[in-house]
Amino acid sequence: MPNSINKLKIVCALIITMCSMSLYSCKEDDNETVTKTKLFRPSLFKASPNANIIHFTWTPIGGATYRIEISTTDDFQTNPQVFEIASGREYDAEDLLSNTRYYCRIKAISIDKNIQDSEWYKTINVTTQQENIFSSVKAEDIGYDHVFLTWDSVRTVTRIAVLQGSTQVADILLNSMEVFEGKKDITGLTPNTDYTFRIYNGDTWLRGTQNAKTKGILLSVAAEDIGSRSIVFRWVNIVPVSELKVGNKAYPLSGNENGLLNVTDLTPETTYSVSISNGSIVLGTISVTTAIDERK
Repeated sequence: MPNSINKLKIVCALIITMCSMSLYSCKEDDNETVTKTKLFRPSLFKASPNANIIHFTWTPIGGATYRIEISTTDDFQTNPQVFEIASGREYDAEDLLSNTRYYCRIKAISIDKNIQDSEWYKTINVTTQQENIFSSVKAEDIGYDHVFLTWDSVRTVTRIAVLQGSTQVADILLNSMEVFEGKKDITGLTPNTDYTFRIYNGDTWLRGTQNAKTKGILLSVAAEDIGSRSIVFRWVNIVPVSELKVGNKAYPLSGNENGLLNVTDLTPETTYSVSISNGSIVLGTISVTTAIDERK
């Protein structure tokens, strides 16, 4: 009997010891700190274009800053740009090329030197839109032979191309003051003509387009100058003119008329379409009706 009791005591002691060791081991496991060796990649990385700006968003990572790289080729060797971002979940890459496909990627940079940076997030691509740095042209900025243009002076530009239709008629280099102030008066234009103005940085970087039509020469007729068989026409004598056309009859102009011409041999009570031109370019038009013939 004493031997059985002793054996039971030994078994109980072994069980207690094993349980204690198991509890101690579990406690150690519960308190063990799992060491992070590498940051996760920022997830949900997205890129959205707004003119020549790309807006980036992502899910932030604890203990990290961020590096975004963009390039116009997927090997990130052409026109590369790198943006170091201290914190946050969004960033705007500005002043990019218009109408250009950019390849983009992001990685998390560890603040703790004992933790590795993340791998690059998968490469995504996005195409920028056409920017337009021109301001709207006001009515008072348009003259008979000039258009006053303004633009965002923060942007780098070098020249303005002037087009009539698809034909370039002038290429104007901008001086440092014009670039700094963001304005240029384009002169030497033809009245009553549609123009397209394109502003560039260098030869090919188009930064804006603006359309404007110069004022037509103002043909006018005073009531007292309208007869039954004659009309006195007046116009703004600001640019060269070569012809006044009344109905189907053309009257050559030498430039000595001083903005005034008395046209005779007209038909009473007749409406005439009148135009003034320089060569083939119509500069202004008017419609006028002769008076009743009081001699009837």
